[in-house]
Amino acid sequence: MVKLLLQKGANKDIRNRNGKTAYDVAAEYGHTRLFDPLKFGNSLCIAARKGEVRTVNRLIENGAPINDRDQHGWTALHRAAFKGKIEVVRILIDKGIDIDAKDEDGYTALHCAVESGHADVIELLVKNGADVEARTIMGVTGLQIAESLHYAGIIRVLYSAWGCSKSWCFTCCSCSYISHGEEKCGYQAIEEEAASGKTSA
Repeated sequence: MVKLLLQKGANKDIRNRNGKTAYDVAAEYGHTRLFDPLKFGNSLCIAARKGEVRTVNRLIENGAPINDRDQHGWTALHRAAFKGKIEVVRILIDKGIDIDAKDEDGYTALHCAVESGHADVIELLVKNGADVEARTIMGVTGLQIAESLHYAGIIRVLYSAWGCSKSWCFTCCSCSYISHGEEKCGYQAIEEEAASGKTSA
């Protein structure tokens, strides 16, 4: 019946009052025989963004490509990390998702979690081997994003994982900022340094 409806032009992307597509409902209730005609699309990324643990598990168990990307080039891990959905992040890591996958701008899930301020997700990513030295195409690391946004707690998490090194310090006050809470405007420095191609102080 599903195949017939689709052949007759039914729109598989229409959402119900709960915001779910036919595929989302099929995945949630384990109707695996409907997966092929409805396709996977961006369902895993959508479920990850919403923190729908049950749906994420169903999709993966029934063959959803875990490293697939949505129309913006983000994986399910990017989406879950940005939204702070730590249980989904944990599931995706356990299922073997590429923890350091980059979008078209070079952002990893770690960059996303830092930018949105989710320290618990950052700790989980780092604990599971996320590359704290990963840089965007502009040469910016997660630590530098945290500095630009004055996220002192996140800076400490990343600093602990990375350690003090000239290779990451953009300014001479980075370490004192971490240690003593000194305020500094990092965003402009990051933009200027990245644009010039410099990677160290």
